[in-house]
Amino acid sequence: MKINLFITILLIITSFQQDKIAGKYRDNFGSEFTFKSDSTYEYNAASHFTGFWSKGKWKVNNDTIFFKAVPSYDTLRIVGRRDSLILSRTKTPQLISANSIKEIFWPKSSGIQDVYSGKLFFQDNRLYEIKNNGKLITKKKTRSDRIDGENLTRGIQKYPNKTYAKQRLCYHNDIKTKKHKIHNEFCAFLFINLKIFNSN
Repeated sequence: MKINLFITILLIITSFQQDKIAGKYRDNFGSEFTFKSDSTYEYNAASHFTGFWSKGKWKVNNDTIFFKAVPSYDTLRIVGRRDSLILSRTKTPQLISANSIKEIFWPKSSGIQDVYSGKLFFQDNRLYEIKNNGKLITKKKTRSDRIDGENLTRGIQKYPNKTYAKQRLCYHNDIKTKKHKIHNEFCAFLFINLKIFNSN
C-alpha cells in the first residue's frame, strides 16, 4: 500500500515538473527546442546556412532535462533489391520507390537530421547547457562569439586540437564517415521560454 502511494506521489510530481517545463525555448540565434507535455520534443537549428533538426523523448529529474533523439527513417524500395532504411531527409518518414538508384527522386530536405542526446538545466524559465564538470554555461552568446573572421573550414578543423567549442559555448556532434570527419555546431543553450508558444 505504501509503495503504491509513493509511486502515485512520484508520478504526480513528475507530471507537474513536465507541465512546468513544456513549451518552446529559443536562443538569440533562432535555435529552438519544443518540449511537449507528452514527453516528446523537437529541436530545430541553423548554422552556417545549414538546417538541423531532431525529434525524440525527454524526461526531467529535479530541474535537469534529459533528452534523447529517436531517429526517423525513410524506407528505400528499389526494384529487384531488398528494402532498406535510410536516415530521413524530412520530418515525416516516407517510402521512396524507384526502378533503379539513378531514378530515385529524393524528397525536399528539411535539413540534416541530428541524432544526439544530452541534458539541460531548467531555471527561471530558461535552459542552460551543463558542462562536463557539472557547472552551467550562463554566458549569453553574441554575434562576436560566433563569427570571429576565421575561415569556416579552418575553424571547424581547429576544434579537436584547440578551444573551438569552448570559444563558442555550443553543442558539438561528431559525424564520422568513411572518408572524413565533420564537426557540426549546435548552438542550443540559454534558451528563453516563449510562453506564447507553449504546447500542450
